[in-house]
Amino acid sequence: MISRLDSLYPLPAYIIDENLDIQEASAEAIEMFGESVSLFNILERGSHDKAKKWLHPDQGKVKVELNLHQPESSTITLADCYAGWKNEHHGEILVITKNQDTAVISSQLKDLRTRLQDTDIKLLQEKEHAEALLKENNRLSAPFIKVTEDIGLIPIFGTLNEEKVAAVQERILHHVYHTDASQLIFDFTAVNDVTIEGLSQFKALFQTIKILGKHINITGIKPDLAKQLHHLNLPLHMTYQSSLAHMIRKLI
Repeated sequence: MISRLDSLYPLPAYIIDENLDIQEASAEAIEMFGESVSLFNILERGSHDKAKKWLHPDQGKVKVELNLHQPESSTITLADCYAGWKNEHHGEILVITKNQDTAVISSQLKDLRTRLQDTDIKLLQEKEHAEALLKENNRLSAPFIKVTEDIGLIPIFGTLNEEKVAAVQERILHHVYHTDASQLIFDFTAVNDVTIEGLSQFKALFQTIKILGKHINITGIKPDLAKQLHHLNLPLHMTYQSSLAHMIRKLI
């Protein structure tokens, strides 16, 4: 009768001597490979020489791949056997079958895939939220301010690019169409960067506003922006002033 090994691990484990005779076996080992007095009884014949060589006190701590089976069974189980020796009469073996190993890895990969999917969904939601905030920020960056009955002020903020103009033009045209003001001031003082595409979009916006019968006044133009506006051949009959204060005094 083989003594029961009280192993800390829920895996097949053995205590053997230098002749590979089994001294103790864990409950998991007995359940998987049955009770046997010798390790040779549960080793597939082709693994005998390999076990003799590597499961020996002279080898110390080793990991060796062996084929195991239940006595009187034709089913072969490939396993990694981790062995170590306290002395020449006391060796300990922990058996991890490849099937178990693969199952653990598959489970870990499945968990990782699930976490990555959750992360992707969260990142997508955050991206959509950021895009919505940016779109709303762009939309609100060109408010319409009624200065007098005849003067409307539209200050432009931030970067003047194609996305910005696309976001604000509907709002601007709505106010322009419904206002009685005939003089519109576009103030570019707070614009920190511009793109050719953004200016081209603004040119089209100005042309539409002119069709609505409004006069366009432009203030706050920095030197770099002035050069770009010059190359765009903006509609004629537009008034320019260096500062908003000068423009308002002139119109009032």
